[in-house]
Amino acid sequence: MPIAYKKLATMKTITLLLFSLFLPFAASAQSNDKGRDGLRGYGAPVIYLQPFHGGYGLYFGGKGAAILNEHLSMGGTGLGSFRLESFRGNDLAGNEQALLKTDAGYGGAFIAYALPLYKSFRLNVPLQVLWGNVSIRDEQERTIEQSGQVLLQPAIELEFHATPTLIPVFRMGYSLAFGTELQNLSNADFSGWSFGLEIRFAGPPR
Repeated sequence: MPIAYKKLATMKTITLLLFSLFLPFAASAQSNDKGRDGLRGYGAPVIYLQPFHGGYGLYFGGKGAAILNEHLSMGGTGLGSFRLESFRGNDLAGNEQALLKTDAGYGGAFIAYALPLYKSFRLNVPLQVLWGNVSIRDEQERTIEQSGQVLLQPAIELEFHATPTLIPVFRMGYSLAFGTELQNLSNADFSGWSFGLEIRFAGPPR
């Protein structure tokens, strides 16, 4: 069952990533159909360092957005944990020093406001809301705890428009967790400063 759960989480991440990469081309096609009034879009694979249990965990995912105008964009995103450090905790079966592992996955939406800085650089200020699930497994790969969770993530992003369609983005923000109902972990274990890298593939300029 744990192996199947991990495969399902991996498939969800891959599906979201493919959808995110498809979005700019769909938006571009809409732009071609509607002329200058159409929408542009972008898709991006993302790598995030998110706070976890006093340290940081590595997350992979994808996002896609519609660019509404020169300043505003909005879209969807998803993240899945790739590496979260094991820790000692209560296995809820009498062992309070058991080695425990954690998995986390989220999906959500964001809205962002962009400002031009200098030549090819732009400052982007997004607000992202993610909701998902956190599960804890013991050394036998049995799930001993699960909880829903919401992450509120304001951030600042620096966009570098290397070309009109290729945009690396460096991200720094704060992750604030809500709704964690676990004996071994709390909201505080998922709250703190976060960092990220995105490679955005945008639809061609209209």
